[in-house]
Amino acid sequence: MFIYDEFEQLSLAVGLYVDQSEIKRAEEATLRAEARLRSFLEALDDLAFEFDQDGRYLNVWTHNNDKLLMPTQELIGRRLTDLFGEDAGSHYVETIRQVIMTGKPAIINYAVRLHQTLRYFSRA
Repeated sequence: MFIYDEFEQLSLAVGLYVDQSEIKRAEEATLRAEARLRSFLEALDDLAFEFDQDGRYLNVWTHNNDKLLMPTQELIGRRLTDLFGEDAGSHYVETIRQVIMTGKPAIINYAVRLHQTLRYFSRA
């Protein structure tokens, strides 16, 4: 900040210095975590999904779209109950909520017909 005298001459300059070390460390940690996740997803041969607590698809990652029930753009925003019916979908949603609550992984085995072929998946 600059302070001027009555003759409009600069008489004082005040600087504010803020230690941003913690912010910088947090940004660097976030970048490292994002790089690890990106690396994992790029190496993924199968499918990875991100769901909210209601079983709504938030993100879909795959290198093989033939393993999806429908194109990624159509999956995003849809709920598991929309695709698998109320009974099976509700079971999946309850499992997702348990994972969110406990932070512990869970595994769901299921079968789905893709392109006239019954395919078996394990969802962790």
